[in-house]
Amino acid sequence: MDAIEALQKRVSVPRLGGDAPDAATCEQIFKAALRAPDHAQLKPWRFLQIEGDGRDDLGELFAQARKTKEPNVSARDLIKTRAKPLRAPLLVVVIASPKVHAKVPEIEQILTFPEASSR
Repeated sequence: MDAIEALQKRVSVPRLGGDAPDAATCEQIFKAALRAPDHAQLKPWRFLQIEGDGRDDLGELFAQARKTKEPNVSARDLIKTRAKPLRAPLLVVVIASPKVHAKVPEIEQILTFPEASSR
């Protein structure tokens, strides 16, 4: 299956099973992602991997944020919120980390990442 066919046939599932990709596979994925167009080769992105107990910690942060935003949120909804990061064995957070550069403004650095430019 080629890349276009894989993208066109992809489906979302509510819960991913199996193990997280190993370190070597993640390294290849991140290396490919860093090949996005990049003015002045600044590489203004970072990747944060969240797995194992870190997913529980993230779920607790989600719940705290929701309680702050919605003080009357139900206990049932908080349980669902806490569980969201547990739907996959590995979460990857992409962080924009723009660099000060005379010719490349911050907004251009942020927009060079493919996901940001598709919005």
